[in-house]
Amino acid sequence: MDRQVDPIASPAAEAGQDTPAKKRHGCFYYGCLTSVVLVILAGAGIFSLFQYGKTSVTPVVEEFLSAAEGGDYDHAYGMLADEWKHATPRDEFPALFKSVHEALGARRSLSMRGINLQTTTSGTTARAEYVAKYENGEADLTVNLKKYDGQWRVLGVFYNSPKLAAGLKCPNCGASNPFDAKFCAKCGKPLRPVEEKAPREERPLNRRSEIPTQNGSAI
Repeated sequence: MDRQVDPIASPAAEAGQDTPAKKRHGCFYYGCLTSVVLVILAGAGIFSLFQYGKTSVTPVVEEFLSAAEGGDYDHAYGMLADEWKHATPRDEFPALFKSVHEALGARRSLSMRGINLQTTTSGTTARAEYVAKYENGEADLTVNLKKYDGQWRVLGVFYNSPKLAAGLKCPNCGASNPFDAKFCAKCGKPLRPVEEKAPREERPLNRRSEIPTQNGSAI
């Protein structure tokens, strides 16, 4: 009688021999697998954070810079966080952005490089880093923001550019000064031309019309 052979069974099993044990994966295998999963999850988190920065933070930064660098200082000042407002009065606010415009010219583009969010008991803050292209070169920008009642407010803006690092040359003594300085640190002279006010026209005193007597008649 012909014997039917099970095609699934191994030859060893057919012969009555012991079946070899399955090969087990060690801790190294599962450790590598866990690491791969963690890397994927971390990459997904970074991508989500970057997308949040582009859609929620960058529009605020773009609006602020367009106003501040474009001369709409009232609008830009209204977007500041309380901390910056307390440190910088409204009349001193335009100085930094005027100097940036003088050195770099008009901005052409703004690209985000990264963002960091942090939530503490005092609120949520963001630190966004950008590369900006201007007429006269590029600059690295770091913008710090804080969320108030669901809205982002600007805590500070930091520019890093060789054009700005060169400083502002004093027209009197030639010394280099920071671009936001008003007076030369060496000679004390103004770094920018002072706007001269038009002299007030003085009328000659007409005593007959200017100095009345007690009964109303002129002297």
